[in-house]
Formats: sequence, C-alpha cells, structure tokens
Amino acid sequence: MIDKLFVPQLLEVELGFQGLGARYPRRPRTDGGDKHESRMFGHCRTAHTRFALGKASITDVVYRQVCRSLDQLRDSTAAGTAVAARYDLLIRLYNLHHPGPSVSLLHIPANTFARRPGAHMDSPGHDPSA
Repeated sequence: MIDKLFVPQLLEVELGFQGLGARYPRRPRTDGGDKHESRMFGHCRTAHTRFALGKASITDVVYRQVCRSLDQLRDSTAAGTAVAARYDLLIRLYNLHHPGPSVSLLHIPANTFARRPGAHMDSPGHDPSA
C-alpha cells in the first residue's frame, strides 16, 4: 500500500510544494521558513533519528518504509518508471528552489536505519526488512 498508493501521492504533494501543479501550488509559511522545504525529507530524517534512539512511532515506521520505497526507485530496474521520474523531477525542483546545498536524495537510505527501534545501525548493504 505504501509503495503503490502512498509514495506516488506523497511525491505529488511534494511537487506541489515546489510549485508544480494546481492542487498544492505552495505551502504558506508563517514562520518565515523556506516555503519549498521538503516535509517528506524532514519526516525521513526524524524517523531515522527516532529509530536510532529507540523512540520510533508508527509515523516513523511508515516513513522508514517510504525510504525503502524511494531506495527501490533509485534501483536500475525501477529507474524508468513514472514514479521514479516524478521523484527525479522532485529532486531537481527542490535543488532549484531550496536555498541550501544541492542534494542527490530527498530521503534517508533505508539501510542506514536501525534494524529495530534502539538497535545498532545496520551494516551497509544489509536489507533492514529481513
């Protein structure tokens, strides 16, 4: 469900925050912050931190799966899909609009999450879903 429904819709919302489309043309900010900030990236970073601290919530579990899904979009077998193209477009638009340094991903690689909340970090290349 997350791979097929949630992630594609999440990417569309995020693209709206970058000014693409009519549904979410921009996100108003009352705090003077970056109106093009990626909430998805922020949620992924928060989930990564909370897993490491052993304090993951259900939302953090969902965003870890989002990160797994986005990792799969970077895989060569998924690279030509429409969803992968939308993710690539999101990264390009984010880098165009965001005042900070350019990024190559707008998620945290899933293999860097703690296997379980509070567990030590997985080794590179380890599949955290195992």
